[in-house]
Amino acid sequence: MNVGKSDNKAVTFPIESLKKHLAVFGGSGSGKTVFSKVVIEEAVKQGLPCILVDSQGDLASFAMNPELKTVVFTPASSKGIPLSINPFKKPSNELDNEELINVVHQTANSIANLLGYKDDDKGNAARSLIYFIFMNACKGKCVINNFEDLINHLKDLPDHLEDKVKDLFSSDKEVKSMIRKLSYLSVGEKDLLFNFGVPLDMKHFLKKGQISIIYLNTLHDEKEKQFFLSMLTTELYQWMLCNPKDTLQVLYYIDEIASYLPAGSIKPLSKPILKLLYKQARKYGVGCIASTQNPGDIDYKAFAQFSSWAIGRLTTRQDISKIVNALKSVAGSKISQISSSLPQLKPGEFMLFSPDNFDQVIELKVRELLSPHKTLNDDSVKKVTSKELRDKFSTYQAKKTKTKSVETKTSEGVSHIPISLREPQAYDLVDKKKKKLFILLGPHKENIESMQLTFEPLYKAKVKSLKKGLLGKKVNEHTILFNAVSGNPLRSDYKECEHFNQILNLSSNEVSVLKSFGSKPLSSHDLAAKTNLNTQSVSAALNGLSKKRLVTKDGKAGKSQLWSVFTALSIPTLNKLTFPIKTSSEHVDAKTMKPKVEVEKLGKSVNNWFGASEIVEHELIYLPVYDVVLSSKKGKRHLKINASNGKVIER
Repeated sequence: MNVGKSDNKAVTFPIESLKKHLAVFGGSGSGKTVFSKVVIEEAVKQGLPCILVDSQGDLASFAMNPELKTVVFTPASSKGIPLSINPFKKPSNELDNEELINVVHQTANSIANLLGYKDDDKGNAARSLIYFIFMNACKGKCVINNFEDLINHLKDLPDHLEDKVKDLFSSDKEVKSMIRKLSYLSVGEKDLLFNFGVPLDMKHFLKKGQISIIYLNTLHDEKEKQFFLSMLTTELYQWMLCNPKDTLQVLYYIDEIASYLPAGSIKPLSKPILKLLYKQARKYGVGCIASTQNPGDIDYKAFAQFSSWAIGRLTTRQDISKIVNALKSVAGSKISQISSSLPQLKPGEFMLFSPDNFDQVIELKVRELLSPHKTLNDDSVKKVTSKELRDKFSTYQAKKTKTKSVETKTSEGVSHIPISLREPQAYDLVDKKKKKLFILLGPHKENIESMQLTFEPLYKAKVKSLKKGLLGKKVNEHTILFNAVSGNPLRSDYKECEHFNQILNLSSNEVSVLKSFGSKPLSSHDLAAKTNLNTQSVSAALNGLSKKRLVTKDGKAGKSQLWSVFTALSIPTLNKLTFPIKTSSEHVDAKTMKPKVEVEKLGKSVNNWFGASEIVEHELIYLPVYDVVLSSKKGKRHLKINASNGKVIER
C-alpha cells in the first residue's frame, strides 16, 4: 500500500496492517482527510469494500471519479441513494447470549436516545423497558416489527412486564409519555428515517471494491446523526460476529470522529458501540480508520486499540501532549524533536507511527489523490449520483412496493370469520408448539421469528346437487367453503355443528373414536390407547362410522389396518348437517391475500367431490390465520394457526 514518499522513497506498508486500525490526526488544513482517502484508494485497488461515514461532505467526492465504484447513501433523502433504518430488525440466531445482549442493549439505548431520554432515572427506566421488550421478541415471546407494534405492546403489557413497569416507573403516566413520544417517530421527517429508501443492510455495502459513503448531512438533527451512526455500527458489529475471517475483509472509516467518541464522561449514543467495535473488530477481519482534528478531545482508551497513527500538523499543547505520550516507546530520544516539529508540518506532511511495520516514526509527504478532493453539499451529491445507479436501487424499491401492494391491503370492510384467538393467546399456543432441538450446546427450543395475522380468501358457496332415487330426482342444497387459492373445499369439522352426534345418530363410542382422529391415519390399537376403549369396542365404532361414511380404510402398517377421517363429508352427511358460518366486518390490521382461483373454475372441483352439482350462489369471505415462522440453528419452520378456533392448520 503506497501512501507517499519519505526522502524521495515510496512509503509502503501491508494493507493487512489495517486489521489493527489506523488513526489519522491533524488540525484544519493539515491534509488528514486526504491521507485517509489515499488509504481508501489503495484498499479498493485490492478489491476491499469500504464503508465511509461522511459528516462533512469531504468523502462524497469519491463519486466524481468514474473509475471508482462509489455509492453515496443519503439517509432520509433522495439526493443520493435513500437509506432507511429498521431498528426492529431481529438479531441473527448465530449470536451467543453475550453478543445478543450487546446488540439488544445498544438498540434499546438508540431508541431511548432518539425519544429524547437523558442519562437519568427516567431515561434508564425507558431503556430498560425497551430492552426487556426487545429481548422477549428475540426469545420468541412476542413480535415487534415496527413502532406501532411496540406502542401496542406497551398499551397491553404481559403480566411479567407489568411487574417490571411497577419497579421501573413511579406512575403509569411515564409509560403513557413514552407511548406518546414513540407515536411522533412515525410522522413527518422522522418517518423518512425508518421507511424511506433502501433498508440498512450490510449486503448493500460489501460489493468487491465498492466505496459505500453514508452521507450524514441529509440528517439535520445531531441526535438523528448519532442514532444513525449507532445503528450502522451495530449492524456492522453484528455482521462481523456472524462472518469472522482471519484476513482483512472490509474497512470502516469515520471522518471527524470527535463528536461520536468524545473523551471523559460524555456519553453520546455512538460511544459504547464504537468502543466495542474497535476492541473486537481485528479478530474478525474488520479494519477501522478514524480521523479527527483534535486528538485531545477523543476517548484515549478507544484509540489504544489503534496500532498505526498518521499525525499531521497539530498546534495545541493538549493535542501534542496526547500524541507525545503515545509515541514515547517508539520515538525514544527523538521525542523532543517530534514534539517541536508537529506545529511546523506543512499540509500533506505526516509522521507515520506503525510499530508492526517500522522501527521508528516515518516522516512522509502523502501522495496525490487519484480522485477530486472537494466538499459536496446535498445538491452536488444529487448531481454525482448517476441515473444508472438510481435505477438500480429504485428497481429494488419498486419491487418492495409492488410486493406490498399485491400481497397486503387494509382489512377495513372485509367480511371475515370472527377472530376468537387473539395475539397474546396465539403466542402462548405457539410456545407450546415449539420443538425442542438437541444441538452441541444441549437442548434448545425454537424461537418465534415472526407471527403475522393473515386473512386467507374463501368462497362461501351454495351448492345444488341432483340425486336420483326410486321416487325420482331430488335436489339438495348445502353451503360449502372453498379455499380461493387452491380451489379445494375445506375439510369440515364435525364439532362445528351443534349436536352433530344426535343428528348423525352416533353412539358415545363412535363420538370418542371420531374425536380422536388427527391428520394422520390411525390403527384400532392407536385409537384404543387414545379413547381408553378396548379394541373390540373400537372396531365396532369404526364399522359404524364407516357405514355412515365418516371414516374410511387408509392402507396398512404391518398387519394393522389404518383408518382416517374422510377428507370431505359425503353428500348425504352434508344434507343432515348445517354448519353455522358467521362473519364479521371488524376492522383488523392484517395482511389480506387475494384469490387465485375464479369461482367459475370451481365447477370441476364441485363435481369431483360432490357428484352432479353446481354453485348457485357465492360470496368471498376471509379466514383469519396466524402465519408463524419458527427458527433455530437448524433452519426455519412454518406454522399456521386458525385464528377462529385456535387449531393448527395441517399442511
